[in-house]
Amino acid sequence: MRKIIKLFLISLCILALTGCGGTSASGKEKIIIKYGTTLAPEHSLNKCGEYLKERMYELSDGRVEVQIFPSGQLGGEKAQIESLMAGGHDLHMGSQALISNWIPEYSVLDLPYLVYNEQEAEQLLKGEVGEKLLTALEDIGLYGMGWGENGFRLFTNNKNPVKHPEDFGGMIIRSMENKLMLDAMAHWGANPTPMSITEVYTALQQDTIDGQENPASLIYSQRFNEVQKYMSVSNHFYSPFVLYGSKAKIDRLPEDIKAMLFQACREACDYQIEVAREQNTQNIKDIEASGTEVYYFTDEDKSYWREKSEEIYEKYRPVIGEETFDYVMEEIEKIRGEQ
Repeated sequence: MRKIIKLFLISLCILALTGCGGTSASGKEKIIIKYGTTLAPEHSLNKCGEYLKERMYELSDGRVEVQIFPSGQLGGEKAQIESLMAGGHDLHMGSQALISNWIPEYSVLDLPYLVYNEQEAEQLLKGEVGEKLLTALEDIGLYGMGWGENGFRLFTNNKNPVKHPEDFGGMIIRSMENKLMLDAMAHWGANPTPMSITEVYTALQQDTIDGQENPASLIYSQRFNEVQKYMSVSNHFYSPFVLYGSKAKIDRLPEDIKAMLFQACREACDYQIEVAREQNTQNIKDIEASGTEVYYFTDEDKSYWREKSEEIYEKYRPVIGEETFDYVMEEIEKIRGEQ
């Protein structure tokens, strides 16, 4: 009996390690793919996961089941990225900003007012610049499955309206765990602090921090507007998402399933961008309707903030790499010249 139990337990372990579970409708062994995010189920990241789930089921004839884990069920963003590197789970969709901790070139996308609109961002990331950055992820054990869109980041706080950098006056503002972003915020006069997104609501509610900065869809889906008096539609950072894949896990998939996954992920990213843009536009209106006082930056405001950010550009050019920095700036100029 002990031998039977031991064999049974070994079989369960093998199933867990291979990511398989049961038999599909086609009679082949089912493959489980775990997709994690840190945001609420209604956020566009999880709509992307739902699209991916349906598409992989369709492409694989039911052989692949994508399981979605929203709201940080698999850990915070950094923890999930590190899990992917170690082969802990399969997919995570989240901000690109954390990756600059491993790949400095990624910081170029964090420069304040780097792009002025969604069209510029899309051309940059769907072109050669975006492909090179996705390919660079393989050096740290990840696959770049595609670019998504978080959107332009906005400020919220409980102290006073923020129209100019001088309005911060040392406010404690939660920002991404990203050195360039933290430096920019400090340069503008805030007191930035990194914090997992899953902890921010309570910190705002208890006045541990004065404010935070994120795109409108995240502010609304995480209900930050419930505990914030002011919001500035500043568009200070453009924040893309990346659909990250675990190289260790994906390389163990059958070749046909691997090809299907890359195809489905690119399609899912395109869908996520559509949903994100709709959500961000609508959620700015929802936040204002909820009672939060909203200030919309003028073109003059943005120009002033961009001028105030020149030192950040100069400081991070050698960090990013002068060749990469100059190449990206040239590409942006080309894009603007075509518009």
